[in-house]
Amino acid sequence: MNESAAAQTRLATRHRILLVEDERDIRELVRYSLEQEGFIVDEAADADTALERIGGKFDGILRAHRMAADYIARDSVRYSIVAAEWPAVKQQLSQFLSQAQPPFAAKHEDR
Repeated sequence: MNESAAAQTRLATRHRILLVEDERDIRELVRYSLEQEGFIVDEAADADTALERIGGKFDGILRAHRMAADYIARDSVRYSIVAAEWPAVKQQLSQFLSQAQPPFAAKHEDR
């Protein structure tokens, strides 16, 4: 391993990634690849889970508020972090990123 690759590996060991992917097989493949590069990988199967994991609060669902190309009305789920909540969310994110292992880590053995 050359010095540049070694430096990149050392850098990767200090970085944590929240991987969001709904396809389990793809998520596992990407997670494995990132872990081989030294990253700490946390997974979320969808955006809602990822937003909740970083401190977003579920606000509600806007129902039938937009029309898709197929002329079918679509719903949207809304999450937020308001200014008053930001200091606590920022502290939670800092703690989350500084941990060697995520507090919610669980290997899914549904094969």
